[in-house]
Amino acid sequence: MQAELSAVLTGLVLLVPMAAFALLFALTIVQPALHILAVLFRLVTRQRLGLDWWILGRILPVLLMLAVIAPFAYFTRDWSPETQFALGQFGVMFLAIGAIMVPVALPLFRAYSDKANTFAVYSYGVLAFLAMPIAATLTTGAILEGARFLAAQTEDGDKTFATLPQVFLLVDHLSPCTTAFSDIIPMSIVSDRPGAEPGPVFDYRVYFFWVDMTLKAAFLDFFEVFDCSTSNVRHNTDHLMMSAFVFLYRAFVQLIVLAALAYPFTRRR
Repeated sequence: MQAELSAVLTGLVLLVPMAAFALLFALTIVQPALHILAVLFRLVTRQRLGLDWWILGRILPVLLMLAVIAPFAYFTRDWSPETQFALGQFGVMFLAIGAIMVPVALPLFRAYSDKANTFAVYSYGVLAFLAMPIAATLTTGAILEGARFLAAQTEDGDKTFATLPQVFLLVDHLSPCTTAFSDIIPMSIVSDRPGAEPGPVFDYRVYFFWVDMTLKAAFLDFFEVFDCSTSNVRHNTDHLMMSAFVFLYRAFVQLIVLAALAYPFTRRR
């Protein structure tokens, strides 16, 4: 009975956020694309364009990627591969962070600006909350593969990547709370460290790490204080890029929670 319950809960923990991510991804990509097509149609028929910058702003990370990568590659072509690698890592990370934060932040900012219906704001907040661990997992995979690709361009090739600090570490001692959670969802506790070898872009070991980070941030470090985790994977604090990513991610989640809590009071003004 417990094994069946664990299987059901594990499926829900994975499938529900994936569905939320798919819906958020569709809103992020499909809605701006349809809006651009509508603007082009109005342009051809000489109607008022009706540009909505809130919607178009969701594809800002794509535009930033096109606007940053090409000039960066041109101006740094004579720099040493090691310097290009170091700068390229942070470029990949900040573009990836933008890809997570901008599509979530802009609709919430617009809701504040337009004083939208509270239910709609909270619904979108829950959708973003569920989708963000999936987005962060895919982003982490992209960052690791990006770092591996950039390292391969240096003279030492894969040796450069091997000399980087380990991205993730495993915790040996589990608190009673973490152990209780692992009894419900056993796959949240792993014995092999993610990121050591090339792997799938979506790694469930990394996913449960980001679920842990999301819950701790959303509950304003309540679970952190009581050492209650959903994973035994931790980021290596010596890895500057990953530490910066975790800090910005958790700060962003906390801002969303605080903004959601404050929203009903802003509508009374």
